[in-house]
Amino acid sequence: MADQKWLRNGAVWIILIVALIALWFTFVSGDGAMRKLDFSPDVIADINAGQVERLIVQSGSSDVRVVYTQESDQRDATTVLPPDTNVPETLTAYGIDPRDVAVEVKPASRWGNWIGGLTFLIPMLFLVGIFIFMMRQTQGSNNQAMSFGKSRARLFTGNRPSVTFADVAGVD
Repeated sequence: MADQKWLRNGAVWIILIVALIALWFTFVSGDGAMRKLDFSPDVIADINAGQVERLIVQSGSSDVRVVYTQESDQRDATTVLPPDTNVPETLTAYGIDPRDVAVEVKPASRWGNWIGGLTFLIPMLFLVGIFIFMMRQTQGSNNQAMSFGKSRARLFTGNRPSVTFADVAGVD
């Protein structure tokens, strides 16, 4: 019996730790502190001013990280391009030579789909676990929170005369 209690409590702790890790990856990402810029007016103006060192494009994503030069007083930012956009062609369309700014393409992250799936799956498993825990608690012998309709108790009133066996013994 003690082994089952440890397993149940250990499973709860494991679920909580995994849920906290998922929340960490969901809400505290590295890009959370970066500025969001529009590509056409903001980033193009910064490239023309010579403040942008390179653009980092995530493969399979429309997000572009803008890395500024050391001389620039601006910190790095992110921008979003339309899907299936070729960055050098877009720069050429705005009148910028693609050789003026380095474009770095990073491969797609293999963990992105797993993290997205886990952020959906972990809360669902947590809710199912709470539901199963509550159902097991209601079936217990002493803890019958959900069985209030099954009580056979009678209301005790003190003003009724009490009849004992001696009072009725021998009466036909």
